[in-house]
Amino acid sequence: MLASNGRSETIQQKRQRIYDAIDSATPDRLRAILKKVVNEQPGGLSLVGEELLLRKGQSKAYTLQNRPNGAGHGDEEQDSSDYSDADGDDAPRSKRKSTYSRQRFEHCVQCEKEYDVTQNGPRSCQWHDGDDEVDEEQDFWADHDEDCHGEIDTPEMRKLFPEGFRWTCCNKLGNDKGCKITPHRPDRSKRVRR
Repeated sequence: MLASNGRSETIQQKRQRIYDAIDSATPDRLRAILKKVVNEQPGGLSLVGEELLLRKGQSKAYTLQNRPNGAGHGDEEQDSSDYSDADGDDAPRSKRKSTYSRQRFEHCVQCEKEYDVTQNGPRSCQWHDGDDEVDEEQDFWADHDEDCHGEIDTPEMRKLFPEGFRWTCCNKLGNDKGCKITPHRPDRSKRVRR
């Protein structure tokens, strides 16, 4: 490919142009391109599968390895399918439908962030289990006139001005780190079912 100055582009320059295009593309466009790679490129199915899916037993092995000391026996919540494969490696081969068992990346219902299930340890998620309510004890909203500036108690205001809210669970400001530290929990409503 010729650059605007008439010279041939180097591999590094081509790569950077592609990176720039990826960074500016919409999520829908990127999904369409990934699906095309999976369907049309030799090795595309394996490459994308290895990045986005877990092999049977992979998440279970990580979960068992990263439990805190003493955890394990009788810890029903930890042993749920949120942290391990539903069939596991012990399932008979006739029951296995594929070499992949589940998505590698999930959305956490607690902190509302994406996480890698292979990196989900006992202290991976920091979150609040209360509600963030308008903080009327401080002077943060003193000059705010709802007739002029709009309503305070809205999701938009929480995002724009988290320091004007307090968590009911710990009384910390809205922009303070979470008071609970636990493993991430998947938001099952975000999973695609077929």
